[in-house]
Amino acid sequence: MFGIEQLIEIVKVLISVGLFFVWVVRYNNIIEEFKIFNLPDWVRDSVGILKLTCAFLLQSSQIELVIFSNITLILLMLIAIMTHLRIKNTLQNMIPAIAMISMNIFVLMNTL
Repeated sequence: MFGIEQLIEIVKVLISVGLFFVWVVRYNNIIEEFKIFNLPDWVRDSVGILKLTCAFLLQSSQIELVIFSNITLILLMLIAIMTHLRIKNTLQNMIPAIAMISMNIFVLMNTL
């Protein structure tokens, strides 16, 4: 039977695949976006490493690592949304960050 545990696992996979896609497959878009944000390369690369590490840790069976990853990704998405607001991006530009933070909050609330 399909339950909340299976839904949580599916959402965790979606988060991880989404982060991998954005930060590996579409990395050139990230480079351009961080130029628009007027942030240095080391910030971009540090954020990418942290997000990909969290994506990997989300798949852990250790609850503490899942919680740590969720909290870290929520904080990073809050910063992303604030950065979008700072440069006066449209809501459409913020939808990926809003979707990601929503999925992470869902997983965190059902993991605690």
